Formats: sequence, C-alpha cells, structure tokens
Amino acid sequence: MGSRFDKPRFSLPRIEWPNRKRRSLPPGVGEPQRRTYTLREAPSRDAAPVVPPPPKGRSYIDWRGIGILVTTREFIDRSLGIAGELLTTAGVFVLLFLGWHVGFNDYIAGLIQDRKSASLAQEWETPTTAPLEFDRAAGTSDGANNQTKTPVTKSPRAADPFATIIIPRFGPHYVRTIAESVDVEKVLNNLASGVGHYSGSNQLGEIGNFALAGHRTTYGAPFGDIDRLRVGDRIYIETKAGWYVYRFRNIEFVYPDETTVLNPLPQTLVAAKDRLLTMTSCHPKLSAAERIIAYSLFESFVPRTAGTPSEITSMVGAD
Repeated sequence: MGSRFDKPRFSLPRIEWPNRKRRSLPPGVGEPQRRTYTLREAPSRDAAPVVPPPPKGRSYIDWRGIGILVTTREFIDRSLGIAGELLTTAGVFVLLFLGWHVGFNDYIAGLIQDRKSASLAQEWETPTTAPLEFDRAAGTSDGANNQTKTPVTKSPRAADPFATIIIPRFGPHYVRTIAESVDVEKVLNNLASGVGHYSGSNQLGEIGNFALAGHRTTYGAPFGDIDRLRVGDRIYIETKAGWYVYRFRNIEFVYPDETTVLNPLPQTLVAAKDRLLTMTSCHPKLSAAERIIAYSLFESFVPRTAGTPSEITSMVGAD
C-alpha cells in the first residue's frame, strides 16, 4: 500500500490556445492519457441566434417567429390558454356591465322617475278642506257606497303624462309617472315616465280595464317588484282630480301574444261591470318569454279637495 504522499496517478488535460504555437513534447510522453480541448471565442452580439435543428420524428412550430421551437401539442395548449384568458377577461367586463345596467343604473333611473313624478304631483296640490282619513270607502255589507262620483280621466296625446301611480308595497318613495301609450322609446324607456297606458284599453275611471305596462328590469324597473304584491295591497292612481284607489287581487302568467288580458273583462268577451286595473310586465326578469299580469279592483275615489289618503301622505310630493 502506497503512502498518502505518493505522486497522484492522473494528469490534467492539455489545453491548446488558438493562434498560439504548440510546444513540442518528446515523443510518447503523456499522449495516451491526455485529451485535447480547444477554447473558442465568444460569439458576436450581432450574430443571428443559433437554432438547433428539431429532433427527427416530431413536428415543431416556430413560436411567434422568434426562434422558439415548440411542439404542435405545446402550441395548441398555449393557444387555448391565451384564448381562455381573453374569454375570462371579456366575461368579467360583461358581468360588470350587467351589474351597472341592471342594478346601479336601475337605482339611479328610479330616483329620477320618482322626482319627476313628485314634481308632477306638486302641480296638482290644492288646500285641504276635509279630514285626511280616507283609507276606507263608505258602505254596507252589500259593498262600497261611494258618495263621490268617480270621474273619468280622458287620455291625452301619445307620450303625454297624465297621472302618477303610487304603490306603498314597493317602498316609501315609490311614485312613477303614467304616460299615454306603451311606445318603448318615448314612454317605457323614458326616464321622465317609465309606465305607459295601453291606448286600446279603457280610460282611467271608466267601467272596464285600465291597463298599464312597465319594465321589470332596466330603465328604472318601475314594475320590478310586481311579484311582491299581496292580496289587499292598495294601489293609488293620482290625477289632477284626485286619487283612484285600487285593491290588488291576484297574479297571472301568460304568453306574450295573449292580449285578451287587456279586454274590458280580462280573458273573456263579457261586458265589464267593474273598474279594473291591470299591470303587465315581462317574466321572468331579464327575459321576455312570458308576461306577468297583476289584477286589481277599484275601491274608491278620493277627490283632491278631500285631502290626501293617510297611507300615502308622506309619499305624495316628497322628493
């Protein structure tokens, strides 16, 4: 066994420097045990990138034309990933738009419609000459016995406002303007009104069916909570003459082409004997596949000189 101080039995490789004369060695010295390495100069910065040839038997694509080779499978995966990111981004923008258009925009448009309606009601205000308690119609067990004759409000020209609708069930500030006709651009999508009267239906106060239409979503959504009505809820229609008071009865769902709900007596050809209020809107929300119909029955008329019904005293004329 040799000592740890013995001469090692290996030798370092020989390095040849370019452009340098090779020193001659005695023949047979160190040749079998040594390897020769040649140092190369660094490539120039202006030189074109060296792209190794793709291995044989595989399909490669030059990714984005910058000399990056990827397989066809990798190219498809990257393309699908980029497409997925773009679709996700687009989806986020669509959701933000819907949130603004259906939610926040409805809230702002509703406030504008409430103020427009309140200003119209203020134009009709007159001094009160009687007590403000007119929540119930006078009568007997046989039915209501109104002492005041119910006037008929003539419908104005198309798109002209002539009344306001007040529904306490929809909130303490719910007052919307009713305009003549159900023209989409001039009435239903108009921030100054939002609720339209079907010109072919009966006039307000007339025996028969006084029919209205309004959006459930967008443009203030005046009938957005129509499905929240409960039997017995009062609905007030205010005009210059006073307040027409209706009581909600029931809801019905129909197809868009079932226009018989606008008949004097809905869904029939029988002559009407009562005053009815019909409210129509799209169903379900964000869809026009069906129509939701809310029916109400006339209860009484409160003349303006008799004072505001106590249930809506805080709602009429409020900003």
